[in-house]
Amino acid sequence: MVKWDFRKANKPILIVSFFVVLAAIIFIAIMAKGYFEMQNDARGAPCDKLPTFISAKIMLEENMNVVFKIEKIGGTIIVEEEKLADGTQRCPGKADFAIYYGTDSQRTQIKALIGDKFYGIPYRMYNT
Repeated sequence: MVKWDFRKANKPILIVSFFVVLAAIIFIAIMAKGYFEMQNDARGAPCDKLPTFISAKIMLEENMNVVFKIEKIGGTIIVEEEKLADGTQRCPGKADFAIYYGTDSQRTQIKALIGDKFYGIPYRMYNT
């Protein structure tokens, strides 16, 4: 009976399989990183860190030049009172900014432009 050597016969298949699995692991890691970053961007700040709705609105109007830059990148920024699923306000009388963007590149450019806070006011980011 002829002895079949698995290692020699399937070496190309094993090499290709290894690289396919490696590529899949890298792809999953990149997707997971982006997912967790987006989840973190959508978290609201604690209520005691938020300004009043009027203060946030004034801050936005005083910095329209930055708002225009965000819009030029492809994003939208609004003052928003965050609401819970049942429709009640999470922090009554308080507000933050909601920034909507279309691509990861836009998200990165907007974060580079304004940093972690918009002139000291927390913001949330949403992919549309």
